[in-house]
Amino acid sequence: MSATIKPFTDEFEEYGRDESRTSGEASSISFPTTEDEVRAILKKLHAERVPVTVQGARTGLAAGAVPHGGHILNTSRMNRYLGIRRDEQGSFLLRVAPGVVLSELRKQLGKKVLPTAGWDQASLEVYEEFQEAPEQFFPTDPTEASACLGGMAACNASGARSYAYGPMRPHVTGLHVVLTDGDLLELHRGEVFARGRRLSLVTVQGRTLELDLPDYTMPKTKNASGYFVADDMDAIDLFIGACGTLGVITELEIALQAAPAVVWGVSCFFDSEDKAVSFTDSVRPVLSHAAAIEYFDAGALDILRRQREQSTAFASLPALDKDAKVCVYVELDCDDEARATEELYHLGWVLELAGGSDDATWVARTEV
Repeated sequence: MSATIKPFTDEFEEYGRDESRTSGEASSISFPTTEDEVRAILKKLHAERVPVTVQGARTGLAAGAVPHGGHILNTSRMNRYLGIRRDEQGSFLLRVAPGVVLSELRKQLGKKVLPTAGWDQASLEVYEEFQEAPEQFFPTDPTEASACLGGMAACNASGARSYAYGPMRPHVTGLHVVLTDGDLLELHRGEVFARGRRLSLVTVQGRTLELDLPDYTMPKTKNASGYFVADDMDAIDLFIGACGTLGVITELEIALQAAPAVVWGVSCFFDSEDKAVSFTDSVRPVLSHAAAIEYFDAGALDILRRQREQSTAFASLPALDKDAKVCVYVELDCDDEARATEELYHLGWVLELAGGSDDATWVARTEV
């Protein structure tokens, strides 16, 4: 049974905008719950030449989920956990539908409890191993934990922890992508590669697609602009970060990692931006377990000062030194407290050399 395509009435007004606060308009909307429903919807709309805007949790700040006419295909109700396996290295690979929300995934992983309804026997056997193994986590950490995994893959989400773990791309090992005409691609990392900048793909329905990839060179730095391309690239990487423009992600396989036993957050305050930059340049080669290094400017600290005075949620924070103009936040992910203490010592040494002060530094530690 195909999902119902509904007229876009006032009942669905909220789906005309996302966190960018930009608003758009549409003529119809659908909320599919299965991959087959997505295929049926796209096949019908493709035949009628109706443009489609793909939405997930609508947490993006770039208005990518804002429609400009046509149809809204919202995948937030595709939120099932589909199975689990282990790769040759023993890592757990979890299959999920695109509407699974990151914050919920984190809770499930923390409790070692996943919804297993409909799983095959092989997945159930691996699930038992998952429950006996050390706690697992998914390292991609975008600004908004209410984002869904399909949207995170669609925009190649990153965030603070990308310093250590990179963006979403390297943690995605498989994708199902429904093309605009309803055909389905099943992509698995390591199976299909381009030859130079020429990529050949075969849909599940047997259609061959011959693609000439763009010839530009990707910058060797954090970047989310344009399609990811490289000589002899893995086919799956073309669709991660494509923002739904090449098809709709209907299933993901993501690689989990053992959660760090100790997580400490260190807020280092400075009276000038130059000292913060000097500290950052010097501390990067010294630390081997830094998951995040983030900068907060004077405006952010002023907001913190006001919130501490006006909000009970921030009242327990120490008072900021009046000379604190900027802050560099460093997160340490370590296997044990001994290693974390050693890293903290190295950090403190660089902090003093850069003109900071141990006494004005905040350290937030994992609860024991």
